[in-house]
Amino acid sequence: HEINSLVIACANKLIFLIITLTKSCREDQQDISFASKKYFLFFLHLLKIIHWAVTFQSISTTNESNESKYITGGWSSTEIGGALAIHCLSMVKIMTTRASLRHNYIQGDNPSSSNILGNAISSSIVMSPSSIVRSSALPIFKHLLFLYGREDRNSCESLDYNNLAKFQSPSLSVLIPLLPVVRNWSSATQNKTDEEASRCTVLFELIISYIDNMWSSLTSDLKEKVIIMFKEQLLDSTKADFSNVQLSNPPTIRGIHDLGDLFIWTVKEIKGLRIREYESAKLSPYVEGLLSLIQSVALQFGSPEVNQLIANIMPTEQQSFLQLLFENGTFRVTDVDGRITPIVSTPNMRKKVLDLLIILCKGCERNLDLLFALMKNVLYSNSPREDLTKEWIIDPMVKQKSGTGLVGMKNQGATCYLNSLLQQFFHTPSLRQGLLSSHLDGVNEMSYDKVSEGHRLLFQLQRLFGNLLLSEKRDFDTIDLVKSIRGYDGNPIRPGEQQDVDEFFNLFCDRLETALKTFPQSRLLHNVFGGQLSHLITCQECHYSSERIEDFLSISLDVKGKHDIFESLQSYICGEVLDGSNKYLCSKCDTKRDSIKRCCIKTLPNVLICHLKRFEFDLETLRKVKVNDRFEFPTEIDMKKYTKEGIANKDHSELSWRGDNYYKYTLRGVLVHTGTADSGHYYSLSHVRDSSSKTTSRDSEDGSWFCFNDSSVSPFDLSTLEIATFGGIRPDHEHDHTSHLHSRFESTKSYSAYLLIYDRCEHYEFDSQMNGSPRKMQLSSLDKQNKSSCPINPWADSIVRENLRHAMDIVIFSPEYNNFIIQVCTASSQNKDQQSTNEAMQILTFQLIENLVHARHQTSDIKNMFSVLCSWYQSSTDGCRWFLHIISTTHRHWIEKILLHCYKVEVRVSFVHLLEVIFRKMCPLERDSYGILDSDTDNSAQKQCDDGFDSDGDVTVYSIGSGEILKPHSTLGRVQFWKSKSVVAVFVGSLLDLLDDCANHWRHFDQLFDCLDKFASCGQDEAIFLIRCGTILRLVELYQGEKGSIPPGVIVRSPKAKKQYLQKTKNNMRVKTGDRNKRPNFLPLLSLLSKLIRSGSFPDESESEVSDSDSSVSETENYSRNKACTFGQNSSYLTSVALKRRSSGVSYELPRREGYFVTRTELLDTMLNEVMPQGDNRSDKNGSYCSDLSTTVSEIICHICYNDFAKTLSICSQAQRIIKDHKAYESSTAIQVFRSSLHIRDKHLEPRIKCVTSAIFCGLEANAEYDNELSLILEALYAELVRRTPGARGREEEVYFHSTIVENMDRIVSLLGQKTTDRIKHTILSIVKSLLPEEIKAPTTGLSAQDEMP
Repeated sequence: HEINSLVIACANKLIFLIITLTKSCREDQQDISFASKKYFLFFLHLLKIIHWAVTFQSISTTNESNESKYITGGWSSTEIGGALAIHCLSMVKIMTTRASLRHNYIQGDNPSSSNILGNAISSSIVMSPSSIVRSSALPIFKHLLFLYGREDRNSCESLDYNNLAKFQSPSLSVLIPLLPVVRNWSSATQNKTDEEASRCTVLFELIISYIDNMWSSLTSDLKEKVIIMFKEQLLDSTKADFSNVQLSNPPTIRGIHDLGDLFIWTVKEIKGLRIREYESAKLSPYVEGLLSLIQSVALQFGSPEVNQLIANIMPTEQQSFLQLLFENGTFRVTDVDGRITPIVSTPNMRKKVLDLLIILCKGCERNLDLLFALMKNVLYSNSPREDLTKEWIIDPMVKQKSGTGLVGMKNQGATCYLNSLLQQFFHTPSLRQGLLSSHLDGVNEMSYDKVSEGHRLLFQLQRLFGNLLLSEKRDFDTIDLVKSIRGYDGNPIRPGEQQDVDEFFNLFCDRLETALKTFPQSRLLHNVFGGQLSHLITCQECHYSSERIEDFLSISLDVKGKHDIFESLQSYICGEVLDGSNKYLCSKCDTKRDSIKRCCIKTLPNVLICHLKRFEFDLETLRKVKVNDRFEFPTEIDMKKYTKEGIANKDHSELSWRGDNYYKYTLRGVLVHTGTADSGHYYSLSHVRDSSSKTTSRDSEDGSWFCFNDSSVSPFDLSTLEIATFGGIRPDHEHDHTSHLHSRFESTKSYSAYLLIYDRCEHYEFDSQMNGSPRKMQLSSLDKQNKSSCPINPWADSIVRENLRHAMDIVIFSPEYNNFIIQVCTASSQNKDQQSTNEAMQILTFQLIENLVHARHQTSDIKNMFSVLCSWYQSSTDGCRWFLHIISTTHRHWIEKILLHCYKVEVRVSFVHLLEVIFRKMCPLERDSYGILDSDTDNSAQKQCDDGFDSDGDVTVYSIGSGEILKPHSTLGRVQFWKSKSVVAVFVGSLLDLLDDCANHWRHFDQLFDCLDKFASCGQDEAIFLIRCGTILRLVELYQGEKGSIPPGVIVRSPKAKKQYLQKTKNNMRVKTGDRNKRPNFLPLLSLLSKLIRSGSFPDESESEVSDSDSSVSETENYSRNKACTFGQNSSYLTSVALKRRSSGVSYELPRREGYFVTRTELLDTMLNEVMPQGDNRSDKNGSYCSDLSTTVSEIICHICYNDFAKTLSICSQAQRIIKDHKAYESSTAIQVFRSSLHIRDKHLEPRIKCVTSAIFCGLEANAEYDNELSLILEALYAELVRRTPGARGREEEVYFHSTIVENMDRIVSLLGQKTTDRIKHTILSIVKSLLPEEIKAPTTGLSAQDEMP
């Protein structure tokens, strides 16, 4: 190394001297031509020196001696080698100023000159560790090879650009052979960083630049010839041998006319991705470069015919190149050492593959059709995804296993004690092997509820260990395992309750031992953790010892007052003298003697667990406290002197097999507690003794240490064990912001070791030790278990499926794949072929609703895709029919998950908008078949779906004759929507079935009612269809909640929904909607209810009794439907579509049962009490919530009161009570109802206004002492008065109300008093002014209320 340093230092100075002399000659105007052969040889030597200098740079500076640095003036090998390379590059730049010289240098007479130039290029622009060398070399060699970019062509030297191809031709023969060089360099070093591996892309950029330059310099005729040659070479690719995927050298490329051969070789390299990608994970940039090269060629030669030829290259007998790209670049996974991993593991590579697929499909319908078939196969084979129903922030990369290759455990609230202990169990090979080898015959997820508690525990424990062993996810969800562990009270342990890990260890071992009793592994815990304690009492006279044997799984050691584990162990075996009154009766001496009582270890366990007593009870404070004293322990320990034979200091013949290794233990795990005795957290430090982890070992020869902190797994440096686990005190400092001084002090560490796990290198069976013939236990590593133990267990297949699903989710939820689908589908929709548009519509729908709506950060893409789908469905009847069909059958969970489970408001709103578009498209086409059975044909096609329902649920249809005379025309009974011939009706019925689950999803159910409202808004037929489906009764039942009184038998449900409803309501209990802190947003429900109620008139005698079941005919007297009646003045509260239908001569009457339940006092009272809860954040999102709610309730009540004065009196009484008894914000709905009732123009107009006015004045007098309530009523009164229509008189109801207020004006003025606020005074004054005639009203002067008062 010293010699090389000296030579490079000398060469550096020599080259610098040559550069100086050359520049000096030029300054003296002595131009050097550099055209002779000696200069060409000097040029080659410069290139060799560049390669040599870069090679010298790669020598590790850590191995350099002080002598070598002295020789180079203190410079490192990287620095001195880089300086030499830069000086050589400067000289190359000087020598290659002229284009003719560069052309001669590139061609050269020496056949090896291309290799020398290639080595210099690859070394300086790719392999050099110095960024200065790489940045300096790149422009120099681009200039040397005539590789001008588009931006450089105008600024390059005067060169005939049309003849540029002649100068550039040798460049490709120099660059192409370098591809295998950089490929081998990228995969050679295991510790190469991502930045180093990515440098190979520079070489591909040079090659692509060459292709771009050459293609741009060709004439049109030459381009056509090159394309023809390229096609011929692609057609000859069928003869190419694609079977060999090993490393190969590229073909000889003499110019752009040989690009076909280069293209075929690149396809071979892509085919070899599966093998080489896992030879080195650093090959991704190389593969990305290959894909960029193919993409560049496809763009330059791009035409539908060329794209089709490229896609049809057959790397295998059954797989085209396009299939290879799609499968390898997206969803194909590989099984490496039992681990399911995607072949394409980087987003950049995936994007390259998908971009190339888009290019190959551009203008080529055959490629597009093939790609659609592949995409549909992926989407349909993994659908429906019901596992995602409750997950709405999915990011598979967040769930990806950490770089350690190890799996964590999810904390269920306070289950860190369980997670930390079971991680130690899992990394105990003997225990792991024994549990995974237990065969649970007949136990699987289907029969789980039918097996015993012990089998459930074993099954869940095997699932845990299997996932920790095989899963590719970040953590495992332990919720089912927690449920399977029973506490001492017989109930499952509570996940939110913290436990002492030592107590849980004893509990868990007890439950596990009971569960293993019927298995061959019944002695598993004793074989792993089991040992024996010997309780000895030794007579001091005859030295006879009586012994009592006790089994143990762990030993507890004192911490307080002990320096280290040796002192604590010595205290553990220290004897107690029995003398005086405590003398022991010696059976051999047959008299009481002074004796020594002690406890020692008789049989050591294979895995020794030491419980450190960090918690004790403080008798002074009567509280449990934590002992934070420093307590040391070694990584290796010899336990012999703490055993029975060690204390006796003599060997026993029966124990002669116990060698020194029997007593020696190595630390394998530490369970740490941080916090206090009342609250804290557990995590584990564990030694992983196999190659399941990706981290190379630096702590020991056979494994590495890791920190398992619930879901997080990170490497742990064993050299920091003392700081992390011994406890004690630590130096700390505090900053005083006033004096700006730092004060140092010592604080107690809150984190310290609680359990120590020591492992013996040789394991013996517990029972065989007792028999005196010990047998060693055979252990297997994780790698062996990957291929042996796991596949034979029932849970192994499910883990493999989850890994496959997770690997595919990485692609499905990636932005690259989402953008790819949008681009492909958009390109397909631009074709005139409607079938292609429908296929694109289906693929985009599946990707959006099945997957993308669950993604974490895809809000903008979701909105854009919904917008695109709306425009497509708006123009496709077949697409709308397909969507409604699948969402009503195979993918029915779509509507449930989005309208009930999804918490993203923007997703729900966009989904409802899409359904609205489909309703608008399909309803006019299918409304005639809503009530027709799907099985009806020919003569029976007009049969209505009303079988099994009584007349109380019939909608009466009236025809309107002259003089507004209504004549009964027909009746429409209940609809069995699940049998309907209309796909729209079946889908709407699916929405109605969701209403049974709304009470459990009241936070997100707004858009479900909006969706039904959109359907009802399509026309009167749609509203009547919903009424015939019993929607009004469903809404009333849901709105009233626990107070509901509608019998279940009268509500129309599909057979499946009815079965589910009966299972949920076995105890006949109604579900409460909302909670005590927040009331649901019932505005959408009431808006829909209002629209349906106002779609028809109310039947007479609606308060009379109706039957409780739709299954039999009502025994009550039927309402006479054959009488003609005068409809009178048209109700202004009918919906616009109902009024439009009525204008065409048809009117509808609501079913008698609906009329009965809607007009009941209980429902009306609930609606009058409907308020916007104080502090509800909905007021921020929709400030008009209160007014909309009040208006909606008013519309319902006014429609009920039309031509029904008795109902008006009842409602006025209820509203008056609310105004008198409730606060201002609670009576806003009742006041709005009063205001709306004043405008009901029917035959009861005058008595109704008188009744309402009387109620208002009663409310004023009752709230005379309450400012807010009084102000609310007065302001509402003033608002009604100023609404009077301008003119001499105004409308009839306005005139009568005006005169009524004037008559009672003294009651308003009487409210004025000494304590009246300015706000109330001003409002009363405004009311008085509004009652005055126009000519005597005071002009607006801006005076205050006090100034305007008399």
